[in-house]
Amino acid sequence: MLGSLIAAFPLALITALAGIGLLDTIGGSLAKATEDPGSRTAALIAFLVTASGLMIFGIASVFWGLLAGVIAHLITRKPASA
Repeated sequence: MLGSLIAAFPLALITALAGIGLLDTIGGSLAKATEDPGSRTAALIAFLVTASGLMIFGIASVFWGLLAGVIAHLITRKPASA
């Protein structure tokens, strides 16, 4: 009965409700990822590229976000002390 009630709602409303339900999780994850000042830039770049919906060569933004985050981390990390 509940399933048929939800199926009667417009798809945009269901998507919006799911997004609202995930806001706390996304916010908490982003806050945790940006806690460390040393990896804050890489985490934000990874998040923004992933959220952009970028698609190159048929490869989704999830891959490009991960790649951009790793590259940003390698560029911005402090060199190891000898």
